[in-house]
Amino acid sequence: MPPQGRLKWILNELLHHLPFSIISAIAGIAIIAGLTMAEKVHHLVNIFHLFHPTHLLLSAVATTAMFRRLSSQKLSSFSTLHAIRYTFYATFVGFTGSVVLCSLSDIVLPYLCGNLLGGKMDWHFCLSEHSMLVLPFVLLGILLGFWSGVYSRYSTFLSHSGHVLVSTMATLLYLIAFGMSDWLSNIGMVLLITVFSVLIPCCLSDIVYPMLFVRRKTPGS
Repeated sequence: MPPQGRLKWILNELLHHLPFSIISAIAGIAIIAGLTMAEKVHHLVNIFHLFHPTHLLLSAVATTAMFRRLSSQKLSSFSTLHAIRYTFYATFVGFTGSVVLCSLSDIVLPYLCGNLLGGKMDWHFCLSEHSMLVLPFVLLGILLGFWSGVYSRYSTFLSHSGHVLVSTMATLLYLIAFGMSDWLSNIGMVLLITVFSVLIPCCLSDIVYPMLFVRRKTPGS
């Protein structure tokens, strides 16, 4: 695909996902706001540790499945060496696309933005502090994405929709649990932070990032 056609395809995918992304972000904010006002949110750090690994799993599914869908390769057509190489590429894309960009969405951006809004944010990076909590979710997501990317054309849409909703929850929970307990008084800015922190990294990881790895021919093609 020529660069102009590729750019048009990326923009079309982003526009196609945008309404669902916005709805998921608003729903996530409404859920967290309702729980906060009802004083039902307790042990926020533990709740964050539920949503962040789930976010990683859904992101790994979407990213790996998109790579499989774009490359349109069947392992049965590969030699053993090419099948190993292709599986490595898919695993690399799924792992880096989920871990790096989800950490940007759930941790790095809310940490930076929370500090800008005056919150005394604590730095907490789950991959280094709780590696055995998050890694099984990532690996399971890669396996599911590798399979679903072949057998279901809707796997990327479904996992992306869930991915954005869970990411919204994780972003807000990080803001609240690690420094910005009075977030409701800054809800307008929090909304902008959430949209920026969730939509851009999620769309990048689910749509744009996998496409970078099918720019060239995949192994064995």
